[in-house]
Amino acid sequence: MAPATKPAPTLATLPSELRRIIVTYLAPATPDDIVPGCKTDLKNANIAHRCLKEWVPEVMFRDMALEHVISGQASHLERFSVRGKDADLFRHVRNIQVKVPPAIRWEIDTATDFDTLEDLTARRLCKKFGVVNPDSLTKEDRWYCESYHRALVEPFVDNRRWYMLLKNAQWSWPDIFSAFPNLQEIGVGCCERVDHPVYTYTNIFVTRHGRDVVSEVEPRYVEDSTVNMGWASATVLACVPASVRSLRLTMSNMDNFNSFATVNRLLNIVYSNATWLIEDPPLGITRLSVTLRGIHGVHGMHGLHDIGTDTGSHSSVRYYTRVLLSLSGLQHLEFHQDLESDQNLAFTDGEDTNTEENAVIRVVAKVKHPRLQTLELHGFTLEYNTLLYLFQENGFLDSPSLRKIVFDNIVLSITGESECTSNKTYRHIMGYSWRRLCADKPRLQIVLRNPSSTMSNEENYAIHPVYVKEIQSMPGVALDLSGCYTSTVLPPPEIGEGLLSRSMKEMEL
Repeated sequence: MAPATKPAPTLATLPSELRRIIVTYLAPATPDDIVPGCKTDLKNANIAHRCLKEWVPEVMFRDMALEHVISGQASHLERFSVRGKDADLFRHVRNIQVKVPPAIRWEIDTATDFDTLEDLTARRLCKKFGVVNPDSLTKEDRWYCESYHRALVEPFVDNRRWYMLLKNAQWSWPDIFSAFPNLQEIGVGCCERVDHPVYTYTNIFVTRHGRDVVSEVEPRYVEDSTVNMGWASATVLACVPASVRSLRLTMSNMDNFNSFATVNRLLNIVYSNATWLIEDPPLGITRLSVTLRGIHGVHGMHGLHDIGTDTGSHSSVRYYTRVLLSLSGLQHLEFHQDLESDQNLAFTDGEDTNTEENAVIRVVAKVKHPRLQTLELHGFTLEYNTLLYLFQENGFLDSPSLRKIVFDNIVLSITGESECTSNKTYRHIMGYSWRRLCADKPRLQIVLRNPSSTMSNEENYAIHPVYVKEIQSMPGVALDLSGCYTSTVLPPPEIGEGLLSRSMKEMEL
């Protein structure tokens, strides 16, 4: 008799935990991926397979977006938070991604004359219709231009709108966050123009004409979400529920020194209204991730010659210094860099900008945290002597609680005439400074991911194999040279064996 064949497994016969993994796979990968339509697969799975229903609600409502894009109209999440019939689902919400709209820097690339912003949009759309100026547009084409401006330009250039969005956030976000008892993490991101909610005219226009409409204007409008994400981050900090343990925020780094500019006034509103830092700090926060956005350098901070305490980089540095001092329960801290090198986005010519410094280093240089265990730095160019200063006694990295530091895609630089001798230059760009830094800190676990070296912020060089071997042999040090490391930096310079031998002997001494 032939052995009985086992029936092929089905979703219904799989163990429950495997079905949970399947459902999780259908969810958005990261909070930034929460856009309209991102949960369609989850909804379809819930309808098509009864056996998946046990896990779909948990995953469906785990990550939610708070799209804060229109003043005077409640967001989808706010409406959800007050529906009594959905109260049983509130317990599933673990992460909220706040999404604010970008601003459009319409003044960039405005070489041609224009009468109004509507006229400027029409002029930028002329090439789409094969004409030279708006006077040659047909009635239908002109209507398209007006609709384009209404949907994709006007909502993103009105300063009054930003003030109302800020005020509405301060009024509504505390109630929204407190409605979800198991909320653990809040992040701040950008709601791109092509991803606006279905009840906006922006969404109607993009749905009707396609996502590529944002690139039809020429020259393209420049989007900048830095300031809106900056005030949104400070607003989140001011109303964090006790259940939240992790925050993902933005630190704005702007070079506008005009005290009446919207850029500065919006940030000043939230930075100056921060009595909660003393009276009721969010002591439950154990993990904080801050992304530095804006323009490269430190702006308007020259010691006794500061342009103003409420403009440039100074207000953000002062604010986040106070934040770190108030978060006494913090154990894990990450800083990421997402700065713009395009000078078209700058407000000044850089005459009051120090391009060799970094606003994040200004923050950490002022703080010695009592409980911090892990520090991660991602994507920065750091000056070697400045980093050594942070490791010195009473420096930020000298905290007795600190156990681990991660340098992820960090470029180590040396500057100054005293450092520019040929031997020191070669040794540094070969990776000697990284080797020395790791050797001097045996107490710490150090992780290096794709480190490189530069001289006076010029070319970035990969670590020489000799120093790779030395670093890999150090206890407590992990060196990860993965991904596209060798394609993003230059190979180590070719040098004579004599100079290499002398460098190795000096290293041993």
